[in-house]
Amino acid sequence: MNRGQGIASFGVLDKDGAIMEFQPANKAYRSTALLGFRTFLKVNGTPWEPFAPSTGLPSAMRIAPHEFRINERHPRLGLAVEVAYFTVPQEGFPSLVRSVRITNTSRRRVALEMLDGLPALLPCGLDNGVMKTMSNLIEAWCGVERLERGVEFYKTRTALGDSTEVGTFRRGHFYAATLTHRGRISRPITLVCPKTVFGPVTGFQTPQAYWAAARFTPPAREPREGFIPCAFAHAALRLAPGETVEISSVIGRAESPAAVRTIARRARRRGQVAQWREANRALVADLTGRTATASASPAFDLYTRQNFLDNVMRGGLAIDVAGRPFYVYFRAHGDTEREYNDFKTVPSFLAEGNGNYRDICQNRRCDNYFHPGIGAMNILRFMDLIQLDGFNPLVVRARYLRLKGHAAARALLARHLRRPSAAVAALLAKPFVVGAVLTRIQDEGLAYRTTREALAGALLEAGLPVEESVHGQGYWTDHWFYNLDLLESFEGIQPEAVRDLLLRPGACTWYDNAHVVAPRRDKVVEKAGRLWQADAVREDPEKRAGIAARPVDPRLVRTRFGRGGVYRSSLAAKLLCLVATKGASLDAAGIGLEMESEKPDWCDALNGLPGRFGSSLSETLELKRLCGWLLAHLVPGDRVMLAVEIRDCLLGVARESRRVARTRDTHECWERTTTLKEAYRARTRLGVSGREVAVDGATALAAVRAVLARCDLGVARCLKRYGTYVTYFMNEPTRWTGKAGDIRIRAFRQVSLPLYLEGFVHALRTEGDARIPAMVRSSGLYDRKLGMYRVNAPLGKTSHEIGRAKTFPRGWLENESIWTHMEYKYLLELLRAGRYADLSRDLKTALVPFLDPAVYRRSILENCSFIVGSGYPDPDRHGRGFVARLTGASAEFIDLWVRMTSGKNPFTLDAAGRLRFGLTPALPGWLFKDGAFTFRFLGAMDVTLLNPSGRDAWHLAPRSYRLITPDGRETILPGPFLPEPWAGQVRDRQVTALEVDLA
Repeated sequence: MNRGQGIASFGVLDKDGAIMEFQPANKAYRSTALLGFRTFLKVNGTPWEPFAPSTGLPSAMRIAPHEFRINERHPRLGLAVEVAYFTVPQEGFPSLVRSVRITNTSRRRVALEMLDGLPALLPCGLDNGVMKTMSNLIEAWCGVERLERGVEFYKTRTALGDSTEVGTFRRGHFYAATLTHRGRISRPITLVCPKTVFGPVTGFQTPQAYWAAARFTPPAREPREGFIPCAFAHAALRLAPGETVEISSVIGRAESPAAVRTIARRARRRGQVAQWREANRALVADLTGRTATASASPAFDLYTRQNFLDNVMRGGLAIDVAGRPFYVYFRAHGDTEREYNDFKTVPSFLAEGNGNYRDICQNRRCDNYFHPGIGAMNILRFMDLIQLDGFNPLVVRARYLRLKGHAAARALLARHLRRPSAAVAALLAKPFVVGAVLTRIQDEGLAYRTTREALAGALLEAGLPVEESVHGQGYWTDHWFYNLDLLESFEGIQPEAVRDLLLRPGACTWYDNAHVVAPRRDKVVEKAGRLWQADAVREDPEKRAGIAARPVDPRLVRTRFGRGGVYRSSLAAKLLCLVATKGASLDAAGIGLEMESEKPDWCDALNGLPGRFGSSLSETLELKRLCGWLLAHLVPGDRVMLAVEIRDCLLGVARESRRVARTRDTHECWERTTTLKEAYRARTRLGVSGREVAVDGATALAAVRAVLARCDLGVARCLKRYGTYVTYFMNEPTRWTGKAGDIRIRAFRQVSLPLYLEGFVHALRTEGDARIPAMVRSSGLYDRKLGMYRVNAPLGKTSHEIGRAKTFPRGWLENESIWTHMEYKYLLELLRAGRYADLSRDLKTALVPFLDPAVYRRSILENCSFIVGSGYPDPDRHGRGFVARLTGASAEFIDLWVRMTSGKNPFTLDAAGRLRFGLTPALPGWLFKDGAFTFRFLGAMDVTLLNPSGRDAWHLAPRSYRLITPDGRETILPGPFLPEPWAGQVRDRQVTALEVDLA
């Protein structure tokens, strides 16, 4: 952050692994200049602290994808200071490198004395909780061990707590500093007691003890326990004019003091720090190169790369491990500005993390366009987490595997390791993460018979998946439909494989969750003469016990109502189950899908709506999209095996949907379908019977059409009643009978909320309504001052019962701000709907790289969560970006970029069912530079679109393709499509470059 020397916090794994204490953003803004990295200089005896808030000297921060740098110059003292930060890549230890270069810019020799480091470096073993509530007491556990000059090891002396068993551990944080001057590398003295630097008043404002000494002499001995230690490297030397001195600090975590000594020796090798820096640059450049772009806008080109990097950090990167796709890097967006998230990034080889279902699913939406080998991997991963009730757990964890018994584990290790240890074998005796196994092998110094990658590949091949995702809290109503985006992306790359995936028997499992949605009799309560929906999701003790009793695959639904084998079905069966359960969840007005399970949809800030029987048009429109997708891919002659319980629910919902088409009595339909749904959930609470029935395609299609017609009825009613695409509703019960435990709602009064952009986003997908862009721009959703789109129109006198959105100031967070994720969703849907002129106009005012940095006040190469809307009371903040960049906006932009450059479906099937390839770019003419636009396709080949006319590309079509193969041969083929075998070669990335002539 732009405070002090830039680093607000860092550490390993999560907040509990902090090396510099984790602070929420507002506290970090206040404390980073004090508690962050500090540099204290004496220049010919004159004290100077570079980057201190009080200096008033000009300073600058330069951010690159792989590092960031800050620099400051003191003209009078004749010194310039540059600090660079980067992480050490592809090593067996997690660490941050800080490089401080001090240059004499004067014409005279200067006597320079320096201290550089951290006022507080947390020993390993302190968690975030104790630092926030017992930081004074916990100092008694802290200690530092000097391993050698310039190398310190920080850890608590014993495990924390009052247990009768007192544990110890070897792992610790480390600080290793080197000094480079006149080509000589040395080890500076390090100071670990804050009193040595700051004196007896350790408020850290000024280093009184250091600056008070005419010539500071580091003490021969310092206290080393009983306080939160510091880490400062000290040096004194003379700098000739133009000469530079550099202090490089490597700070991280290691498993033992011996490991730290090895790291420190490596850091002192000539050129090692520079090699790590270059390796980090090359790694990030290779990663972001998958979206390399050359257009008329350098900002757009760089922004595209940064978005891909951010998308990877949130959703993960698919790499090949011994020929198998494997995801690394993904994590929840848990930074200082989103301090409420419990993020984790495992410090291991093949590092994985954790994340929320919606976030990871949507951030992997376009991954098939960058790594075709992924295939259906993500579709099956996230569809497997769909439950029988149509919901899913929130927290998606790393990929866990298990082996078939101890003998298989021992045999596998014997093939790949020279001397397998008992500890490594024990890891494989239970569900394991591949990266953790590889890291343990390195920590123990075990030698390979084969290679690390070969062992990883063998574990992935032999390992059976174990579902370790966890419930989290509540059930959001929107999570299920992000799977449709995965299906669409898969179809755009492998259209010939879609029906096989859809109908393949046993392709999917079902997640078993002890948390169930309560029926109406248990969650509808009366308070002060009004009805509320409360405690809608509860843990079922019987389910919990049954799941806990399973020795293998406890989280998978079983037959015989929980007592039989794992139940498997086709993807088609899971999608039809969603049609049934979501089709049974339309509200009593027949317009929106109910928020029946404690949580709203995408807009978390409407947290009060579920209690007010809230509903949303967005999910109705997505149900319509699901029905449309199934109608396009199922045929009457298909045969889908359905659990009898799912079949009965589906046909029952279809029957009631046909009835309401005749009667128009949506309240009666709500009563009947909700009763059907509750009976189905009661029947499948512990699992399914295991009895399946074959449902022919014609019957399935008829049921889907009935539900689709009910969705159409709801949309038409919304437009007739409200005149526009209202997103959210409160459904107020006005008449009911019975008492607690037997309340029957006889009538609702539906109250619409002010407009939200989200409803129009989904309507653009399904309704083909050309009026939508004008409707949005003429509404309160359009911020005329900024030329951008608000997440919602003014809430006015809307009740605080809707949730925290009403509490937020206008223009701030999810209340009239420009929520970049939702605005980008809207831009994407303009593109999908063919509203190209509207998109071209809006890109220039809504896309971050085209904003004015002086107004945005962040790098225009990075997203933010929201931009302050013009309704905010302080005009100085209008248009300013706030909250961290790891947002869903990156997923929307990458999708936008893919469709603008390649089109929705670059691979299709011709009339004979043969694969063909054709680009349908939708780029505005102003993005072409000298008649050309170049981008990287499928993450591997450069495609140049030739457009000498400079016209908007959506008016053009490919006239010919010039292909270059790895052997350097060129082939020119006419027409808008490439047939086989060329289409297959392009998809297999056997073509190195393409030149497309747009007519």
